[in-house]
Amino acid sequence: MLKLLWLSPFSLFDTSSGAAVHAKIILEQIKKFLGDQVVIKALGSFIFDNERGAECLLAKAQELPNNDVSYFEENGIEYYYSSNSTSACLFQKNDDDKYFYARYQEIRSNFKPDIIMGYGLSAVCMCIYAKAKAEGIKTVYLLCNGNHKGYTFRLFDHVWVEAQATSDYYCLNFAVNAIKTGCFIYKDKILATYREPKYITLINPNPQKGLSYFVKLALAYQKLHPKRRFLIVNSRGDFRDIVKELKVIDKKGRVTKPYKANNFFNVDIAEHTTNIAEVYAITRVLVVPSLWYEAWGRVAAEGIMNGIPVLASKSGGLVESVNGGGINLETSVKCQNDYELMPTDEDIKPWVKALDELYENSDKLKDKCLEAAMAHDINKSTQRVIDYMQILVGKQL
Repeated sequence: MLKLLWLSPFSLFDTSSGAAVHAKIILEQIKKFLGDQVVIKALGSFIFDNERGAECLLAKAQELPNNDVSYFEENGIEYYYSSNSTSACLFQKNDDDKYFYARYQEIRSNFKPDIIMGYGLSAVCMCIYAKAKAEGIKTVYLLCNGNHKGYTFRLFDHVWVEAQATSDYYCLNFAVNAIKTGCFIYKDKILATYREPKYITLINPNPQKGLSYFVKLALAYQKLHPKRRFLIVNSRGDFRDIVKELKVIDKKGRVTKPYKANNFFNVDIAEHTTNIAEVYAITRVLVVPSLWYEAWGRVAAEGIMNGIPVLASKSGGLVESVNGGGINLETSVKCQNDYELMPTDEDIKPWVKALDELYENSDKLKDKCLEAAMAHDINKSTQRVIDYMQILVGKQL
């Protein structure tokens, strides 16, 4: 029997975090495939990327005696939670780390895991991984973004990433042997049961996610196609606040921040939802113009699974995620270096042309999108990670 311990201060029930959603599904799939051959325990705390992401854990608490989530089971996985003073990672205190480490020691002494898997590079995590490695426990880091530049991951036996592009990125730039797992998406949770496609949609309006490009497209369409509607789905950030920080530089080098939400009569705003299928039901074209390194592009993969063409940047794993179910374009280097800088009229021209093409042919592109989505098979990804674990522990599972 294999004993697997997930370890991270970040909650796996955080619906505002693509990494948490990805990791939780991996654990559930391992349990589904291996059944009684594996025991999985998961240690976390109450850290969320955004407070909106706590909805699922709050709902879970209501199902439990005394709302106590310090220990519970779900889908065959045992969850342990360490108490902490804040839900924000940056404001964690020393006592929070002490509680987390003590909770780990308690589980470690009784469980004796074969593999410890997780993400997060806080001091307490590194202490645990160093101790685990010294004790001969195999370690896996789930690398879900492009932010770990220069880190060597010397305490980990395996580093797993979703996309081959991200594997190549870390290998070529930082000599990290990151191996591809593929993506993990529950199709039944994200597929729309009906379709009323009318919106050009952006999910998570953060500057690094390319809000400036989406805003520029909306402005262009106010003149070109004033009846076409755009939709912003708030997640970690709120469009009404973030749009005020977008910058325009004129020919004389003067910087202004001219925008407010009421400048966009063609943009509707939806709040964070745990039922993303409702968003895809009303989406005609999904826009994913990420400016930072996108390690995968979860919403892009979900879009094509719904038969929705995707207009995305060429950042990181987004080309693999779209997989021909839409169009990938370059973004301005200046905007990549300053996420709040608006693209120029020249920068946005190919994006406007591509958006027109996808919008006007969205029905015809449905089958192409669904064919592209076939590459994102959760069962193949699951078998891949089980194969990796077999190599780690040196036995057949």
